[in-house]
Amino acid sequence: MIGKLFGRLFGAKTDTAAGVAGSLSGYFDVRGDRIAGSVDAGMFDMKLGLEIEVRRRGQLIATCAATASPHGHSFVFSLPMEDRFTTGELIDETVEVHARNGRGDAGVLKLDGATQLELVRAHLGVPSVMVVDLDLTQGGNAKPYLGGGWSGAERDFTWTDGPQSIVTFDAPSEPGKYALRITAGPFLYPPAITRQDMQVLINDAWVGRITLTDSFVQFSEIKMDAAMLQTAPRVTLRLQYENATRPSDVSSSKDSRRLAFHVKRLSLVRLIGPDA
Repeated sequence: MIGKLFGRLFGAKTDTAAGVAGSLSGYFDVRGDRIAGSVDAGMFDMKLGLEIEVRRRGQLIATCAATASPHGHSFVFSLPMEDRFTTGELIDETVEVHARNGRGDAGVLKLDGATQLELVRAHLGVPSVMVVDLDLTQGGNAKPYLGGGWSGAERDFTWTDGPQSIVTFDAPSEPGKYALRITAGPFLYPPAITRQDMQVLINDAWVGRITLTDSFVQFSEIKMDAAMLQTAPRVTLRLQYENATRPSDVSSSKDSRRLAFHVKRLSLVRLIGPDA
């Protein structure tokens, strides 16, 4: 099974594939307790509508209607998992996500590459218990936890805005080892901006650094002891950037935000077992 999973990862893409006649194509990812994604409209009539079907070994277990995106080039959808299927079943393709329009055109959607890597790491790595799980996509649960240094949520992520971004949450009570997991991509504009560094501080103590030099969304993890998280009833997570840049300063863009990373998911887990 492990070879099968990583074989898919090496060929995974994170952009939407072009549609072909009679076939619908698109990608989805896991956002907390739901799946969400988009389907390329291609040459198909947007008025036909689109139905998303979740199937386990061919048997229909969940459906939802997709809606036309504001730009009219794709359909988007969000479907709660509600314990009807698991992320493990999505990874090994026991459960598949299908799309079908009113004319009968159909296709199987692919799991986003960065999400796939994150889920494989969670399933095949050190066992863990979720403590905080923040979805920074539009409609996600992150907003109450975010302090300064964040832009508004977009469909697939939230941009950092400024030299630092703040996240706060209740300190965990259990002893042991913890891991901060971040799924994010950097703002790059070669040759002016070729890398982004994220310094990670917990309650003002430095715990690690994340450096990204490729523009695609990537999964990163920083481990720490419980003592670092338990110096106060509330944890203050500071993400600091040396290279936050206004797109308007390096390109013809009118965007004046100081961008460093676009963050899709941020979570804290407690590691369990002898390898923690």
